[in-house]
Amino acid sequence: MPQPSISVLRGHVVLVGEAPHATGRADLERVVASVPGVLAVENEIVIV
Repeated sequence: MPQPSISVLRGHVVLVGEAPHATGRADLERVVASVPGVLAVENEIVIV
């Protein structure tokens, strides 16, 4: 999977990039959301 762009500001994380399938997109969001201090995740990764 290509490296996503990850931006963080005050506990809000934005994921941007591409993924080959929905499972990879969802897995990344789940892992990021489980990090202590993360309050919200906006997943803008598109499936290609």
